[in-house]
Amino acid sequence: MLKPKNLGLRSMNIFSNLHYLCNTMKKIVPLEEGDYYLTPEGYRCFTAQYLLKRGYCCESGCRHCPYGFDKKKLNTN
Repeated sequence: MLKPKNLGLRSMNIFSNLHYLCNTMKKIVPLEEGDYYLTPEGYRCFTAQYLLKRGYCCESGCRHCPYGFDKKKLNTN
């Protein structure tokens, strides 16, 4: 049997563990036309359309981030 510490869970309370797991899991968003394009270098670049469907900011400095995150502002400290 897996113990909570092996799963990164905080306690044996099933409800708090379920809440923790649901909030840390990423949802899978199927790709559709217009969700990305290939850069001249061959990289997949996600569009704002896809990033909005995904539903959260990953704070990676995406080129088309619709959430207003700016990695440059974060690193000026």
